[in-house]
Amino acid sequence: MERIGNAWIYPVDLHGKANAIVCECVEGYTVYVEQSLPADKQREACRKELKHINDLDFEKTDVSDIETENHAKG
Repeated sequence: MERIGNAWIYPVDLHGKANAIVCECVEGYTVYVEQSLPADKQREACRKELKHINDLDFEKTDVSDIETENHAKG
C-alpha cells in the first residue's frame, strides 16, 4: 500500500478486468492496481487513475466522454 496525495494505492488481483480502477472513499480515493503487471505498467496505470482524480472526473456523469477526453490528451 502507498499513499499519493489523497489516494491510497493497493495492488490487487483484478482478474484481468482492468489494469487499475479508482473509487471514492471517505478519506479521498482508493486506486486498485493489477498486481500481476510489471512495476512500470503498474505505475503507468496508477498515473492514469490519478489523472482522473486530478481532472475531477468524479464530478462528471458521462463515462464515455471522460475516457474519450483523457485518451485524446494522452
